[in-house]
Amino acid sequence: VLVLSEEGLICEYTSDGHTEEGGSVQIVVLGLNQWDGDGRLCRSEWYAPEQVDEALARFDELISPERPPEPRRRLRPNLATTAAAVISGPLDAARLEATVAAVAEDYVYVDHRMHFEMDRAQWVESLRRLAAGGRGTWNNEPIATLGDRHALLRSSYRVGDPPSSTSTGPIEDALLQVVRVGADGRATRTEMFDVGDLNLAVARLVELHAEDELPADRRADREAMATVFRNRRARWSDDADLIDRRPALHGRDAIRSAGAALRDLSGDMGWRITEVLGFDERVSLIEHVSEGHAADGGLVEIPVLALSVAGDDGLLHRCEWYLPEQIDEALTRFDELTAPAAADYLDNEALRGARRSWGWIVSGDWDNLAAITAPDAVIDDRRRLSQFRAEGHGAVSAHARSIAGAGVVAVEVTPLATRGERLVLTRELARGPDAETEVLDVWEFGAEGSFRGGTVFDPENLDAAFAELDARYAAGEAAPFSDAWAAVTAAVRGFNARDWQALRESSTDDFGYVDHRPVGIGSHDGEGYLRSLRALVELAPDVTLRTLAVLRASDTAVLCVQQRSGSNTSGGDVEAHTISVWAVRDGRLSRFEVYPTENRQEAMQRFDELSGSTPVDHLANTATRGVSLWFERVLADDWDAFAAAVAPNAVFDDRRRMVANRHEGRAAVVSYARSVRTAGVTEVDAVPLATRGDRLAMFAHVFRGASGELDCVAIYEFDSAGRCLEVLAFDLVDLDAAFAELDARYLAGEAAPFAEAWATGTTMF
Repeated sequence: VLVLSEEGLICEYTSDGHTEEGGSVQIVVLGLNQWDGDGRLCRSEWYAPEQVDEALARFDELISPERPPEPRRRLRPNLATTAAAVISGPLDAARLEATVAAVAEDYVYVDHRMHFEMDRAQWVESLRRLAAGGRGTWNNEPIATLGDRHALLRSSYRVGDPPSSTSTGPIEDALLQVVRVGADGRATRTEMFDVGDLNLAVARLVELHAEDELPADRRADREAMATVFRNRRARWSDDADLIDRRPALHGRDAIRSAGAALRDLSGDMGWRITEVLGFDERVSLIEHVSEGHAADGGLVEIPVLALSVAGDDGLLHRCEWYLPEQIDEALTRFDELTAPAAADYLDNEALRGARRSWGWIVSGDWDNLAAITAPDAVIDDRRRLSQFRAEGHGAVSAHARSIAGAGVVAVEVTPLATRGERLVLTRELARGPDAETEVLDVWEFGAEGSFRGGTVFDPENLDAAFAELDARYAAGEAAPFSDAWAAVTAAVRGFNARDWQALRESSTDDFGYVDHRPVGIGSHDGEGYLRSLRALVELAPDVTLRTLAVLRASDTAVLCVQQRSGSNTSGGDVEAHTISVWAVRDGRLSRFEVYPTENRQEAMQRFDELSGSTPVDHLANTATRGVSLWFERVLADDWDAFAAAVAPNAVFDDRRRMVANRHEGRAAVVSYARSVRTAGVTEVDAVPLATRGDRLAMFAHVFRGASGELDCVAIYEFDSAGRCLEVLAFDLVDLDAAFAELDARYLAGEAAPFAEAWATGTTMF
């Protein structure tokens, strides 16, 4: 016997006998045998004696496998998981007191296994008796959270050898816990379930979260969802979709075999949850096993990863199935479905410029690319194996041509962060016939839409890319509010460096933190806020704070979108997006308030209150900004910059009665603008009257010069590159015709996707 365990053995067998001729025969083999749970032989493998190493390795694989890795899951930490971390570890005196302190006075303990309930005093006494049994350990593994105060834990404990006067061994137990904590982070309720009742624990998590953290009108749909888990019976909406992403069966025999197995199942088919891999209010990713018996009594088990999407009514609207080995694909799909809605805050002029530029490079449209490239443009490639720099219009254009010459046929541009309208950080995947290249790229454009510069990084150098983005922003658009922006970026750096002292010193003595999220952590002073940050880091040691977009800024406040991301101690991913309002006084942070991303308007109003800023100019868009820059260049005789802001196919259509002329093409439009200046115009009033979307604007103009004044109404249309595409001039008395033209152009362009609604609205007036 080479090896023996409760589940199998390896023996050396010798078979002896004689041939028909009377000669002796001896055959030596190694036999590996494995038993099932009922002690019956379920596997037998044979090896030659010289294959002993192979046989032992196979035994280890079948009989003594390594402990499987912890399941990968998506988990958002909250106050409940923070509390769970506090009471995980050795059950020594210090841990015991910390555990007792982490429980509120009105705490209730419910054990659904034994069907009893305890208050705080009874629970504390029970815990002390357990700890008195000897050295022990309590472990909590968070597997799902809802809101900020509810979590589902997989827990286990072991208390060491009891006094020698007894004959019992160590006390061990494994269970599931649903935990609720209060706003102060102390536990107010714990409900225990058997490890096999994961579906009941999930249902209770949904119910407790609904009754404690959701408004009354949201509770009915959550109860419907809880019923699905409790009864293990799906409730589908009328328009529900079921998508099976498991690989299809291949071959006639496989298909017939699978069909026969399902036909042979009796009516006892059911399912049980075996793992929770991702969970939020709307989307869940669980592993479940469908079980039943075949006609011959044999057990049939079908494991599947089920990704389910519930609607506002609590019914299932979509379900996708994966094989267990497709876990990466399933997790990726979960991330897609739970990601914040399309982040419009990542859509700015720089992103559009970057995508247009790549389109021109791939298609070889060198005229358009040259037209938007500034004379002093710079490309700085800081990748480890590149270290390349192109300076000036010619060098940048040549570099672009070299990329196309290398065989790039498509470039996928994904925005990661923006700063104002002129800066964007992108992740780019360039594809060629035989290879793909991924980079990080910081793009900067001028106010007139020209490409000013780009810095390229290796994909793993995200910190350096964000630092470059912030540095360019500080030197450009953020210059008017440099002190406020510096205070915010210093706070971000301090958190990422875990420099708590620097964070405290960078805030005022009366610093206040307010969490406006429905399941937020409430209000705190400076010390309380730092404690919450430390607790977050304990749960997710590698968590990183990044500013994704700056929505508004002033001398005294910054409104931005921020992201915290990392992984928790169980290996699950952590990610949260908020709209943040930072207030700054004398260069130090005085207030920090966070809102859910869907409450942007409320956050903007708070920004206005804290910064004392004036209301938003609702007539501001790309066209109004472009017109202002246009006339600055005309009056400065900066014709190169003026020409760069004019589309190659631009048109100036003067419909005034006494003029009625038309100029087509960039050269003609520039020539006409020069003639206006030559005629003696020294001042231009440009008052916006109306806008449509982002690219259309109508102005009232007064042109002044030595010979007098001239007034008119003009419509300006800009293209997607931020260049002027068409100008139409009208007499002041033709204001109705001008508005009609403005509406018609909007309907033919940006309003086309909702043409019927726009046509109905304009007809009403």
